[in-house]
Amino acid sequence: MMMMRKMNLYPFLFLLLLLIQSCSSSNGSNAEPLWTVMVYMAGDNNLSGALLNDLGELEAVGSTGLVNVVVQMDTLGGTTKRILVERGQSILLEDLGEQNMADPQTLKDFLLWAKTDYPALRYALILSSHGDGLAKRLPYHPTDRILGRILQDDTDGVRCCLSNTLVRQALEDAGIYLDLLGFDASQMGQIETAYEFRNLSDILVFSQETGQAHGWDYTAILRALRSKPLMGGRELARVIVDSYKSFYEEVFYPENPDVEQYLTISAIQLKNSMNDMAVEINRLSEGMNGILTGDQTGTGAALLNAVSEARNLTQELNPLTAPYVYVDLMDLISNLKDALNRYSDLSGQLQEVKDSAGRILSMKKDIIIAEYHGKDRPKANGLSITFFRLPEALQYQQYYEISSLFDPYTGEGSQVQFFHDTHWDEFLQTYYQKAGLLGPS
Repeated sequence: MMMMRKMNLYPFLFLLLLLIQSCSSSNGSNAEPLWTVMVYMAGDNNLSGALLNDLGELEAVGSTGLVNVVVQMDTLGGTTKRILVERGQSILLEDLGEQNMADPQTLKDFLLWAKTDYPALRYALILSSHGDGLAKRLPYHPTDRILGRILQDDTDGVRCCLSNTLVRQALEDAGIYLDLLGFDASQMGQIETAYEFRNLSDILVFSQETGQAHGWDYTAILRALRSKPLMGGRELARVIVDSYKSFYEEVFYPENPDVEQYLTISAIQLKNSMNDMAVEINRLSEGMNGILTGDQTGTGAALLNAVSEARNLTQELNPLTAPYVYVDLMDLISNLKDALNRYSDLSGQLQEVKDSAGRILSMKKDIIIAEYHGKDRPKANGLSITFFRLPEALQYQQYYEISSLFDPYTGEGSQVQFFHDTHWDEFLQTYYQKAGLLGPS
């Protein structure tokens, strides 16, 4: 009996040994990497120095056996280089000569190279450069009609910048799906941007506001990833947001007490959550558009007043670089619902609008994973939407620039998928006309 027991232990001990060896291997240097962090630094512009500082922050931690950190960088007066970031140093892998970093083919080639040479379980892509949102006009480039943009390359004479549409196409062509997509760039934080990338990444991290040159705290981000490489995209997104908040609240603002505390950053859930949000915004847009174009004068007038009140009370973003264009989405919807609450006897149509607003607000926790806003943007929630303040936006030509992206009467010609797939733009046109802000159609 005792010998039988002893012999039966051998298969168990053998399996246990295999398990121990497997676990040991998974923590060793030969294990398959869990993450490849790809940082695309388009610094062939006045951000060259800032992006070189960011590279130094990456080098403070660098790659590990489980985390690859690879960079493609172009600086003003320099060539385009592919780099493996190690602790304390950057290893030059390729010098590509002068490349246009605002060319979608250049981005696609980087993605294909990184995916082939540094495969991993999870991928993060960070685009670091100037950002353009839908409307910002940088002072050193003429306005381009391809709007909704990020990435800038001065040496190659690129009109700022590479459009979100072309960035999306580069990701699609590279055949890479991301656990996290990040824009370390100014004013990309609109639903129009998030919707564009909804099928290409789980998470999108960006800012509603114009940023500071320092950008993200890469040392803190990589340090957290190094200590916990098993974290997923949602947790990494929270690390990015929390480290950004810590740096600006604890370092930057105390050292610059006269600077307005306007900075923002947020992590947004994409995929089904973003699609659901777009569906509900489209339902809200159609409902409001139907009321405003209908024959019910009393109901139409009530909605017109409610929308005007909500727009006037809502937090605006980017007042220095793109004034009178962007508002915080959740703040707008909350103000609209509050304005409708002031009517004691809502018609069926207005009640439907109010109910739709309530459903959008209920999606906030699912859509906005994490966000930070400085005290001077108290009603920012992490996601903006285009809603011009007229006639002021006309003075800056912001309205004409963005409205050239779509024909609100035919629904054709849109370069921005959110405008194409929803009726938000048609609602805006109808509202402005009924409010007497554009004149007759």
